[in-house]
Amino acid sequence: MGLISGVKKHRLFSVAAGALFLAQVTAASAGPLSGRLYHSEPAEIEQTFAIGVQSTATVSQVDRDIVILVDTSASQVGDHRTLALSVLDNLLSSLSSRDRVHLVAVDVTVEDLTTQFSAADSEEIRTGLATLKSRVPLGVTNLLPGLEHARELLKESRQGAICYLGDGMSRGRLISQEKMGDLIDDLQEQKIAVHSFGIGPMIDFQLLGIMANFTGGVVKFDNEELLIENAPAVGAELAQAIKSEVEYPSELNCPTVRVLPSEALPVRSDRETIYLAKGALPKSIHLKSGTAVKLKADKEIDNILGSAWQAAMQSNGLKVAFAGADLLELQGKAVRTQLDQLGEQAERALDLNDHRTANQLSQTMEQLNPGNRHAELLKSDSFRFEFLTVAQTDGGDGPVPPLGAPPANDEGDLLAPDNEPAPTIKEKPFTPTPIQEAESDLPGPADLKAEEPSPTDDNEIQSSDFLQPSDSQPIAPQQPIDPQQPIDPQPSDLQPRAGGANVDLLSEQEQLIRIYEQRYAREVELLIEDANEKIYLDPESVISEIKRAITHIAAVSNIGPDVRDELIRKLKSKLAEAQNRIEIAQQLRIQIENERSQLEARARAVDQLLRSEEELEAYMARIRSLLYDAIHGNVDAFEEAQAVGTKALEAFPLNGTATAARFQAEALTQLNLVYRLNNVRRDRWLATLEEVEKSHIPFPDEPPIAYPAPEIWQALTRNRAKWKQVSIFKQSPREKKIREELDRVYELDVQGLSLQEALNQISDQGGFMIKIHTSVTDTLGDLESIEIEQNYSGIKLRSILRLLLGDHDLTYAIKDEVLFILTEDEAQNNTEFLQLKIYPVTDLVIPIQNQGGGGQGINGAQNGGIGNGGVGGGLGGGLGGGNQLFSVPDLRHPNRPDLKKKAQSL
Repeated sequence: MGLISGVKKHRLFSVAAGALFLAQVTAASAGPLSGRLYHSEPAEIEQTFAIGVQSTATVSQVDRDIVILVDTSASQVGDHRTLALSVLDNLLSSLSSRDRVHLVAVDVTVEDLTTQFSAADSEEIRTGLATLKSRVPLGVTNLLPGLEHARELLKESRQGAICYLGDGMSRGRLISQEKMGDLIDDLQEQKIAVHSFGIGPMIDFQLLGIMANFTGGVVKFDNEELLIENAPAVGAELAQAIKSEVEYPSELNCPTVRVLPSEALPVRSDRETIYLAKGALPKSIHLKSGTAVKLKADKEIDNILGSAWQAAMQSNGLKVAFAGADLLELQGKAVRTQLDQLGEQAERALDLNDHRTANQLSQTMEQLNPGNRHAELLKSDSFRFEFLTVAQTDGGDGPVPPLGAPPANDEGDLLAPDNEPAPTIKEKPFTPTPIQEAESDLPGPADLKAEEPSPTDDNEIQSSDFLQPSDSQPIAPQQPIDPQQPIDPQPSDLQPRAGGANVDLLSEQEQLIRIYEQRYAREVELLIEDANEKIYLDPESVISEIKRAITHIAAVSNIGPDVRDELIRKLKSKLAEAQNRIEIAQQLRIQIENERSQLEARARAVDQLLRSEEELEAYMARIRSLLYDAIHGNVDAFEEAQAVGTKALEAFPLNGTATAARFQAEALTQLNLVYRLNNVRRDRWLATLEEVEKSHIPFPDEPPIAYPAPEIWQALTRNRAKWKQVSIFKQSPREKKIREELDRVYELDVQGLSLQEALNQISDQGGFMIKIHTSVTDTLGDLESIEIEQNYSGIKLRSILRLLLGDHDLTYAIKDEVLFILTEDEAQNNTEFLQLKIYPVTDLVIPIQNQGGGGQGINGAQNGGIGNGGVGGGLGGGLGGGNQLFSVPDLRHPNRPDLKKKAQSL
């Protein structure tokens, strides 16, 4: 690959390379087993390989208690959260009614979403799911407390299992090897399998794989092909894996090779248990009971297990993350991607004549993949080109600068922009581009040097441990090359580049020019290919890259003019296409914006029309409802319907529907009013005729009515005077004294004194206490600041207080044997200062005439009947008991002589 070739970014899964146990597996209840070897060399050659052991027994289902840990950290958002919740729903629906579930949310802290183990379709689980779906994903994941909490929940339970849904990235706190080992020992002792569904922007397959491989679980994961439509199948597979029985072998012996880890791992029937081994390929594994498990050597893989073996050795067999062949395949993909990146960086280093870096990168590639042909070819080229560079001490054009670098002058030195001196290639050698963490969790070249484990206190389990070189020795520095010493070529089956030590300098220079021309032609071809991919998405960056490439090719002097012109012509053609694409994109954006604005205006108009129709329909429904109520007895609804019709007509002027509704409501209102008034008139006419008929009934005056003498009436009137005003509150003697003092005449010399001093003088003269209410101090502050401008003499104390307090909106009230000074608002609103009084009304017992409707009056008269000289309940209760009004007629009053004469005449 070259300098300007685009690196296509793929999603990489960082698979933790694990090591396999010292192959010993005796099965206490183990059924028949099958075995397979994953190797890269013939059987007789010592190598690093993998052993897969799988149970062939019939799968049996077990009812389990399941703790489901759901990652709710900030990484679980968008499509990842939607897919995880969908898988969880399908997992629960796939469990049987005898399985019990406990939901737990894990992020920075651990929170139980259910209070106990419940059936998957119970109300408890549905409530927990609702709480989970409303939980906002925030923070980072602290996975170890979640796993320990799940273990504690299952301590006293029946056959238990843990299912984790998340990315496994325990960023809150990395898990140390010691704590991981203790947790795995406890889970193995309790026979609790840890299953997981890896989903998220980055997945720690090492952690998930270790937990599954050592406890007998499975690992499902989100890849590019797993869509939301596949969630039901994934949930069902997880449920079946959780319920499947796991075999726990105790010892398996394979003395011919070394296997990691040293203890036996659980065996399942739906996936292989993968172990790493080193040595010659064995033909079988013997159980302690003597049963032999034949190993098939039919699965050849690339030589990519060296780094995995190294990681297993450093962790004493803990970092074994291959819970099934799928994770082993992901390891191969990760190593091959790393090799491609390292090869590209080595090619760039060769283009810059940085042979030392190219040699180091090729050695790293050999450590990752021993026997890699690309690495051997790069190593050979680095030696050869370094020799050619040393041989050209008296001439030559120097190293080839990269495309996009500043142009060179006639002496071959690079020119820096803005007239700044540019460093030469020797002053700033090529540095390989690091592999971004966003593209992959694999380490860069600098991280691939073999060294001791990270100097942390806990030797944390983390993704950077996935790939390590198989050789524990650091890369040796490049030794100087003797120009007189011939170069020992690499193996003969590789084709080294043209050139050699015995070629004359002129021919060598011509060969170098041809090589440079071929390289630049290839670089231009790759740049155009990359531009074709990005021209529709980012034409501006394409134009910038092509312009830099044209400037660079026009400035280099170690290629022929014909080749230079042809390369520039191709680049300018692609540049014109990119510029044309920008113009087309701008016109398309303008057109899209115009269409969008038109659509938005049309949508607003339609929305406004719909809202208007809905509002008018609401008015009509209200009018219909009111008229219906009015017709069925609620006569007040007629006028209310007319008012609603008026509002509808104001909101929609000249609208036919609103006009018709308003007219109909008004017409019905008027018709109802006429009908009711006619009924009242008829009722009153009949009642009046009835009273006339009653007045013609004679009555005798025997025995006559005898009234008391006038003196008796006068005495009664005087005795009744004290009852003119009656209070329901009982007054104490001191309160009566205060009221008497209010009616006594006072002489006050208070001119120039403050209001507070005047009140004190009144209190001293009257012999009662005066208290200032807090409402006065809150409003006016201290009464010492209010000055009185005149004296008061010869008037009652009640009037004096009214004059002193009225100008300041104050008043007084008697309560609890004290005269309170308070604001008028407080006196009106505070019920503690209000007193209820009763006044006699004597003969004022005339009932109020009821002007009720005719219908009710007629019914009242008809139903009430005639009684006691009147219409019983007549006129809707208006004149109940007749029209005598409960007063003594003047005709019988003894003190009016004219009425007496009239009575005598009658």
